[in-house]
Amino acid sequence: MSDARIHWLAQLTIAEGKLDEFRHKADETIASVRAHEPGALAYEWHISEDGRLCNVDEWYADTGAALAHVRGEAVTSKLPRLLEVSEFTALWVFTSIADPELREALTAFGAVFTDRWSGVQD
Repeated sequence: MSDARIHWLAQLTIAEGKLDEFRHKADETIASVRAHEPGALAYEWHISEDGRLCNVDEWYADTGAALAHVRGEAVTSKLPRLLEVSEFTALWVFTSIADPELREALTAFGAVFTDRWSGVQD
């Protein structure tokens, strides 16, 4: 994998009884990323068995692609609608972020920044 890739995991807590509405709004968000963000390498949504937690695993080609996401429709327009039926509860960033604008945007979401220490990657 290229060292330029940006990776983070966002977590949302879904409001009680709002799973169907959450899924609908999430589908709109995913469609926006699919249509407008060619630098999004992976944008995978996972919902817990009890329907209360959603983890969004996100990979971007580089800092420019990650900035396009945080500036784009999915975050600026779709995410606020999603937060009508959920709460943004965590953001873990798994890549060093040197760009001050991207770092500031992620910090605004309460990001916990980590640097890759060791492991195996393609």
